[in-house]
Amino acid sequence: MTGNAAPHGAQDTPPGVSVVVAVWAGDAPGPLRDALESVRAQSFAGWECLIGADGPLTPELDAVIGEFTAVDGRFRRVDHPGRRGPAAARNRILPLVRGEFIAVLDADDAAEPRRLERQLARMTAPDAPDVLGAWCLMVDAGGAPLGLRRTPSGPGAVRRALWRRNPLAHSSVMLRTALLRDNPYPETRRFGEDHLLWVRLAAKGARLDNLPEVLCRYRIAPLPKDHGTRRDRFRADWATRREALRLLPSVVAALCLPAAFLLSAARLLPPGLLGRLRGLLARGGGGDTP
Repeated sequence: MTGNAAPHGAQDTPPGVSVVVAVWAGDAPGPLRDALESVRAQSFAGWECLIGADGPLTPELDAVIGEFTAVDGRFRRVDHPGRRGPAAARNRILPLVRGEFIAVLDADDAAEPRRLERQLARMTAPDAPDVLGAWCLMVDAGGAPLGLRRTPSGPGAVRRALWRRNPLAHSSVMLRTALLRDNPYPETRRFGEDHLLWVRLAAKGARLDNLPEVLCRYRIAPLPKDHGTRRDRFRADWATRREALRLLPSVVAALCLPAAFLLSAARLLPPGLLGRLRGLLARGGGGDTP
């Protein structure tokens, strides 16, 4: 694992927030450029951005990353020799993180300009949660708006929602660096690793919350080929929901079990139909997206 940083704009003091972006060869250059540009445009300037290259990248992706690392030392590229999936890519960045907080951003999403500012204000308040997400504007592969994803607010509401849906949009999440180092992403998962992480953090008593503000743009695009078969995705999702049901009283969990299974079974739908279903739910305000 190697890290590279340009000398221009290098930081002498630790940043307040470390933005973590995992990239692999299957990502598209255009959305990655949008993601990194959205970091550079933040109203809060005390950040660093660690870009984890999960295995060799395409020349086009290399060029996009170089556009940022060459002129702004707050961007750092971290290379990993072999592809092991997004969870492992993020975990391998953790030893290099210098910020007290980590802000997650997927390579095809983008942050609104005040995202870090608004989330830091909440995360440094006396009653701060351990993990904080936000609402998202859902967009299609071309960036056209589809609707808002309104995630639940309040630690109790988020905890209760974990069996029904992933109540934290991954690219909207900020959490304490120490918490993620002690509880890294589950590397056995190539997809849905974030939902499983939230469930396990909640089981350990972590407080999860969302700001009821649109702070990210979340792109709905076709699943990459490495996301396994529909059966693989169903099994992973069903396993996560079963863990989440353990957070509920046993009688309530038993009553919710059939509905949880049906939500997971939606993963067996053909990709085109599942994509249309997600789009319809996005236009309706998020709902229990499968």
